[in-house]
Amino acid sequence: MKSIKVILILIFPALLLSQAGDIFSGSRAWYHLEKQIELGPRYPGSPGHKKIQKMLMENGQALGDTVIVQPFTGWNPYAKTFVPLNNIIVRYHPEKARRIMLSAHYDTRPVADLDPDYSRRDQPILGANDGGSGVAILLTLMELLKENPPSIGLDLIFWDGEDMGRPQHNHEFCQGSRYYAGNIILPKAQEGIVLDMVGDADLTLYYEYYSMQHHPALMEKIWKLANELGYGHIFIPEIKSYVYDDHVPLNEIGGISTINIIDFAYPNKNHNVWHTHDDTPEYCSPYSLEVVGNVLLHWLRQQK
Repeated sequence: MKSIKVILILIFPALLLSQAGDIFSGSRAWYHLEKQIELGPRYPGSPGHKKIQKMLMENGQALGDTVIVQPFTGWNPYAKTFVPLNNIIVRYHPEKARRIMLSAHYDTRPVADLDPDYSRRDQPILGANDGGSGVAILLTLMELLKENPPSIGLDLIFWDGEDMGRPQHNHEFCQGSRYYAGNIILPKAQEGIVLDMVGDADLTLYYEYYSMQHHPALMEKIWKLANELGYGHIFIPEIKSYVYDDHVPLNEIGGISTINIIDFAYPNKNHNVWHTHDDTPEYCSPYSLEVVGNVLLHWLRQQK
């Protein structure tokens, strides 16, 4: 009889969560990743880019409190042309001054500059992980937030023009977050998290150098929470790399204390398909999306 009581005690909280619909589903996030892949490459100016903008706006209108489209003009150094870009901002409790931000870029790279096949390096990539994974997690979170809204202000932002730059030209990357950082829509978030390349099937997430420089407390809090949830083998509390990503202009220009969750060794330290035509679902995993999404969901529910 005692064993039955213990089992009931252990299961009951999970049942409550399930009834509330507040469980992050890796399979649902995988669905959102595959829907992006069906659109093809999503680099600025492409048909896929227009389609994903429409998808994000429709989801935001259906699931958020309000949607703001922030237009600006970007620069494509490969085509040597100016291009129209749009940050898409989904807000919850837009009236609240206490705010946090979760964000990811939705554009994909216009060239495969690191592909081993030199004849294909000038062709755009699908960006399953680099672009698709962060968006998939945010879309899944939006579905949960529709049923159980956050208690504080929340901005979910989809950045445009993150991946158009040339190597060693940092100012050509992160165009959407840089524009937002100089043109913040009030009320302003106090802290935030950027998701990038978090769908890697061989997921290992280390502290990122710039994140630890700008907001070590949040970095340590997220990694500690991940460990408590049983993901300590994935979230490793050691600095392994520094990455110029959307969190840098948000910190340095916008004054929004922001960290970056990223697995830059994709799929592992011995084989990297970043910025190649192999950035496809083959190297991604629903479980990885679920791990990151679950950590973020738990963190969100702790915010007051």
